Amino acid sequence: MGKTIFISLIIAVVFGIMLYSYFFSKKAIVKRKLKNAEHKKIANFKDGEISKIVGNVEFIEEPLISPLSNRKCSFYYVHIEQQVSSGKTSKWETLIEEEVSSNFLIREDENYAFINDNNLKCYIVQDESYSSGFFR
Repeated sequence: MGKTIFISLIIAVVFGIMLYSYFFSKKAIVKRKLKNAEHKKIANFKDGEISKIVGNVEFIEEPLISPLSNRKCSFYYVHIEQQVSSGKTSKWETLIEEEVSSNFLIREDENYAFINDNNLKCYIVQDESYSSGFFR
């Protein structure tokens, strides 16, 4: 009786941690805010407001160059992992995790929005994926 309660408690805790990490991860929070935010024209946008705006990125300074795709950008996130094996088990170990951003403008017709990278909360859509292959 006591053993089943203990196992049930462990399963509940593990399930609770998984749910918490799913609903309260940085990615989930940003996606929820974007889903609930209304789309506005830049001309109607007020400073500090959470909203969706769509336009073309224009660089204020020299653009960043993404390290993997060598494309000009205003923001990039790189996560490089290596599979490490020891005996019968293997795990992925993070070698590099880097997020770099710069100030930029979003232009919509004749209106501009200045995006300050200090307050940037983002959800990244993966644009490139590389694998070194077997035995490399």
